[in-house]
Amino acid sequence: MIGFRVVNLLLPGDPQTVTIVGLNGDWVFTAATGYAAAKDAILTQHKSAETYLAVHPASHAAGAAVLGQSVDEMLSLCLGATYATGHAVTMSTTTQHSAVQFFQVGEHFPRERSWAGVNPVVNDEHEFKTLLEAFLHGYRAFGRREKAILLVHHWLDSLSCWSLEDLYLSATTVLQTIAATEMRTLPIPKKKKPSFFKYVAAAANRYGLPVLSHDFKNMRNDLIHDGTLSGTSYSGKAAEDCRAVAVAVLNWIDLYLHAALGLGPVRRVRFDPHSLDGLNAYSL
Repeated sequence: MIGFRVVNLLLPGDPQTVTIVGLNGDWVFTAATGYAAAKDAILTQHKSAETYLAVHPASHAAGAAVLGQSVDEMLSLCLGATYATGHAVTMSTTTQHSAVQFFQVGEHFPRERSWAGVNPVVNDEHEFKTLLEAFLHGYRAFGRREKAILLVHHWLDSLSCWSLEDLYLSATTVLQTIAATEMRTLPIPKKKKPSFFKYVAAAANRYGLPVLSHDFKNMRNDLIHDGTLSGTSYSGKAAEDCRAVAVAVLNWIDLYLHAALGLGPVRRVRFDPHSLDGLNAYSL
C-alpha cells in the first residue's frame, strides 16, 4: 500500500473518513489523531498541521506502472484538495509502511504555509468527494492543455498575499494564462485586433460563462502602468470599488476552472463583497 500524511486538509463537517475513487483503486482519507487540535492551530494560530492520513492499496505486486500512476496521483490529489478547500493542502511524509518512501516532498507539491486559507468551493464532504474525483479525471485529461498545475499554484499564491495589489497582480496573471491558452485553442484573426480582454471573453464564451466587464482590464492596466489600482483607466476610486472587481475576477476563475477541468457546476460561491475587507490597498 501507499500512505502519506496530509497537511492542512480541512473538510466541511470534519468527517472521520472520506473515500476518493482513484485511477487504480480507492484513496481512503482518515482523520489524524489530534485532528481537532490541528484544525484549531490552522484556523486560529495560522500554523501548518497534519490533519489526515491518505492510504491507497497499490503495491509493488501490482507492477511498476500501477505504482507509478498512483504516486503521480498523489500530486493531483493535493492540488485538487487545495483548490476545493482553499487551504494549502500537501503531504509532509509517507507513512511508515508505505511501499514508496519520500525523504523530501517534490517541488511540484504545494508548499506548507502558515495561513488560515479562504472559503471552500464546496458545502459538504459529499461535494468535496465529487469535485476531487472529477479533478483527478480532469487533471489527467485536460491538465496539460489548461496548465492546471500553474493555475492552481498561482491561484493559491495570489490568495496568500499581503495586499490587494499583490492579490490582483497574481489573479490577473491567472487570467493572462487563461487568455494564452485560449489564443492557442481558438486564435482570433489579426484583423480583429486580438487583445487580453478579447481572449478572456472568448474563453468565457467557449464555456458559456459570463463575460467579465472591462473593469478587470482597466484596473490591471492602471496598476501596471500608473502604479495604482485606480488611475487613468478604472473609474472606481474607493478601496471598496477595487475589492469588488477583485472578487468578480476570483469568482470567475472558479467558474472557468470548473468548466475547463470538467468539475461540474460551482456549488458554492467562494467570495462575497466582504471577503477581501481589511486587505490593505496601499496604492490608493
